[in-house]
Amino acid sequence: SHPLAVAFLSRAGLPDDNGPIGFCMLPGRRKAKRNHIWKRDLAADVASINQDRLCLVTLCTDEELARDSPGFEARIASEFMCREHRPHDTRAFDELIARLVDRINDDMRVIVHCNGGKGRSALVAAAVLIGLKVPYAKAVTGVRAARPGSLRNPLQLWFLWMFARRWSN
Repeated sequence: SHPLAVAFLSRAGLPDDNGPIGFCMLPGRRKAKRNHIWKRDLAADVASINQDRLCLVTLCTDEELARDSPGFEARIASEFMCREHRPHDTRAFDELIARLVDRINDDMRVIVHCNGGKGRSALVAAAVLIGLKVPYAKAVTGVRAARPGSLRNPLQLWFLWMFARRWSN
């Protein structure tokens, strides 16, 4: 399969292959969709993103991981020292974003993935940009420019807007 596509963004919220925040689909994804069957190679995907000073954020449920990328948990446990998992509520979400902003400010790179790489991961990438003082509209525009089709769910946009309001207070 082709290399795992990670959409990276600069601190200013612009698409940038050297940026500190990136988002993508589930490494090793094996899933049939209506018009496409994903048969990604987990080892190749992990090798393509593994680097020093990287924090990998997994937003998939345990069920998604077991079904769509068998062996994912075992593989990344041995590859990545810095890992974060999906938050369970609003406070945990805010705390996750604060930790990711801190990691970026400590010169780490952050890669966020969900299953398809356009919803939850794009939401977290945009929230991190807001945490880095990028305005809401520019964060949304930057994420959408980096990966077309991203961040389209109205509930996710509302959640992000509410996060931006909480963060600014």
